[in-house]
Amino acid sequence: MAQRILILNECEASQSFQYLVGEGYTVMEVTCFDELKEVLFFDGADLIVLELELQGLSGIDICSDIRVIDATVPIVIISSVTDVFTKVLALEKGADYYMTKPYSRRELLARFRTLLRRTEREPSEEPVNKYAIGSLEICANTMKVTYGKKVIELTPIEFRLLFHLVQNKGKTLTRQELSQVIWSTAVHLQRRGIDVHISNLREKINRTFISTVYGQGYRVNEPQTNNKNRKNISH
Repeated sequence: MAQRILILNECEASQSFQYLVGEGYTVMEVTCFDELKEVLFFDGADLIVLELELQGLSGIDICSDIRVIDATVPIVIISSVTDVFTKVLALEKGADYYMTKPYSRRELLARFRTLLRRTEREPSEEPVNKYAIGSLEICANTMKVTYGKKVIELTPIEFRLLFHLVQNKGKTLTRQELSQVIWSTAVHLQRRGIDVHISNLREKINRTFISTVYGQGYRVNEPQTNNKNRKNISH
């Protein structure tokens, strides 16, 4: 699955980042923070690029707001501002890298690759964290999900949501609890936001795998005949 680069660009007609498609990335360009939040919520992103000079809200302010939503996604700020104070402030507010204009595409691409490599987990260096329920197997280290023999492609948000449901199998989780898991914070989300992600998971995995507990939330139940197949490995 191609890694997703979400770009907030103040120039609506800009095609300056489309060359990244040829490098194997999925490029999602938006022109305002509201659009960025919508894409981040529904599709997720592996890396975010921000222009520092934006109408109405500076790139640094947006960077801070993104960190409230997602504490781990790499953020690159691109700006023509070169003073040290601005650079330091941007990094303190959550940016992972600050690049000044003009810049070379090759250097920017190298920075992207470096940041994306840092976010990739190395299973050999981390405790194995796997769960299996029925025909579904999920590994937190590699973010790999299989159902039967089929690999299921999930967005980062879908993965976090599914993993938390599986970890709490048999327990009903409210939409508020699930929204906090998605964003790693107590940000209030619309009721239908979680419903959309649950619907997507059902379409990708199995429509009966996640149960709706009406008036309460959602739950994953382990099949009675497959109790022996469940595994929770940590070492």
